[in-house]
Amino acid sequence: MSLLTWGDGADGPAFRAIVREPRLRNVRFLGFKDYGDLLRVYAAADALVLPDVG
Repeated sequence: MSLLTWGDGADGPAFRAIVREPRLRNVRFLGFKDYGDLLRVYAAADALVLPDVG
C-alpha cells in the first residue's frame, strides 16, 4: 500500500519530517499539481480522502 499526498501547504515540512524519521518508504509527496494532473491521480487511486478545513 502507498500513500500519495499533494499540495504545498504550510505543514508540508512537518509532514515530511514525520515520514522521514521512521523511514516510511511508501509515502510520497507530489507537491503542487495542476487540475489535469489531479485527474490522473484520482483515476489511479483506490481511495480518496479530502479533508475539510474550517
